Amino acid sequence: MAKARIDQVIGAFSPLDASGHQMLVIQAQLRARGYESGLFACEIKAGAEGQCAPLERYLASPPHDAVLINHCAAGHSSALALIGLPAFLVSYFHNCTPPEFYTSIASVDRARAMWRGYRQLHLLRALTGCWWAVSRFNASVLARVGCPAAEILPIGHDGTALRGEAEEPGFGERFHGRRTLLFVGRLAPNKAQHDLVGLAYLLKRHHPEPVRLVLAGWDTDPTYLNAVQGMARALGLSVATGLEPAAFAADVIVTGPVAPRRLASLYRHADVFVCASDHEGFCVPVVEAMTFGVPVVAHAAEGVAETCGDGALLVDKRSPATLFRATASVLTDATLRYDLAGRGRERARAFGAPAFEAALDRCLDATYALKGSID
Repeated sequence: MAKARIDQVIGAFSPLDASGHQMLVIQAQLRARGYESGLFACEIKAGAEGQCAPLERYLASPPHDAVLINHCAAGHSSALALIGLPAFLVSYFHNCTPPEFYTSIASVDRARAMWRGYRQLHLLRALTGCWWAVSRFNASVLARVGCPAAEILPIGHDGTALRGEAEEPGFGERFHGRRTLLFVGRLAPNKAQHDLVGLAYLLKRHHPEPVRLVLAGWDTDPTYLNAVQGMARALGLSVATGLEPAAFAADVIVTGPVAPRRLASLYRHADVFVCASDHEGFCVPVVEAMTFGVPVVAHAAEGVAETCGDGALLVDKRSPATLFRATASVLTDATLRYDLAGRGRERARAFGAPAFEAALDRCLDATYALKGSID
């Protein structure tokens, strides 16, 4: 079948999100294969207007004999706009956080968006010609709501570009005096930064070396951010915000949004990357950490365990002592750190460009096979 157009649509587009970045990666690969390809969204974050067009532009003149990849996660009005379009629809599932994570400690609006996301899967089931998912775990979520078997296209981002970011002069000196625990991700209940605060408390009480916890990422809900900071202070931990030199004397640093240059520096100077997330569809930061050679300790939640493979020390954090012992062992055992760094780098290669391109080819072959069967 002749190659034509493959466009992509998402509810809200930002190149800083894993889903938005994935759209850009896919678009570049499609254009390299000879496809025409545009990006469209209901909402475009400030500064990204040159990379993505409003969905209304696509809807005004939707192409025929084309493929449209719908990136789906939280519920959004873009799903309703897909009804009746002439393009062959691919729904690409990035995951949708179970709403119960947001009902007790975060905003009701966020919980409602997650409920809409799960409800819209049932709508998309009737519209979609081919399903893709970023992980086998996400494919199993789709299967539980009655969707057909999904093709697997992992996130095409292994942190290689991030490693090319130059170090800001003098920035590394800020890490002196303490060992650094790092987690990267938006402040959200499912990512369980509160459990990392508990870990920092145990390390302060029982570990012989001073340790700082760096929580890098933006907050999507002030309620949860305040809860995390309040918990730290209630445990007697000092808390700082930002990445100015004075912040590095604190027990817990909440950075807010981090530019790529400084994010690369955080990975370079971290002693261990600790992920306590209860629910992730993929978890890009663990791959970035492994690419930088940072030893990874992670709670063995389904999506995280799949992404980490044997490149991390996986634990069951439901016993806080288990997470504490695992992290302390990485901080004190140089042989274990070296082993985890090597295993992590090897695992990260599974998400590099050659592997991604091969997976995309498989997804496109499956998509056009299904499209051809109904044309």
